[in-house]
Amino acid sequence: MDKQAWRNEMSALRRQFCPVHRAELSAALCQNLITALPSSPGQRVMAYLPIRGEVDLSAGLCFYEEQGVEIVLPKVMGAGRIEPFFCPPPWQQHVQAASYGIREPMGKARQVEPESIELVLVPGLAFDREFYRLGYGGGYYDRFLPRLRPGALKIGVAFSFQVVEFLPHDAHDASLDALLTEQGLVWRQ
Repeated sequence: MDKQAWRNEMSALRRQFCPVHRAELSAALCQNLITALPSSPGQRVMAYLPIRGEVDLSAGLCFYEEQGVEIVLPKVMGAGRIEPFFCPPPWQQHVQAASYGIREPMGKARQVEPESIELVLVPGLAFDREFYRLGYGGGYYDRFLPRLRPGALKIGVAFSFQVVEFLPHDAHDASLDALLTEQGLVWRQ
């Protein structure tokens, strides 16, 4: 299948989940996040806010924030471009719906340099066993991830059914360091 066929298939599968089951799997994934990726005060973690049935990381982000982690969220700044914004505690009070219904940083949120981020939790429609991701096709994360400092962790976040054997990828597609699902965390070898 080509990328668009994969997007269509995975979007359809994700839409079939009932909200209760999605919430249960998101809670299990957040527990894996907390257990597998310990936090430290002052650490800067970039996440996302869910759209179209994505994994909801809110519980994990709240736990991290209680541990002194700085929560960073992406803001769309133009076609194919996102920038990271730190949201002061409580992070939920500094987001609002923007383009495409995506909740984004606002108010007291302030832009930070990508090089200051230690961990990015990356959304996607599908991921493969070679740690490539398939997004919605806008190239936002493909442009953003290379701007991180060397050593920053890039972890794909998905429900386990979104992980497939192989996805088509191009030279500009960035591979990730690990995949996190409700079944656990798997590191690239």
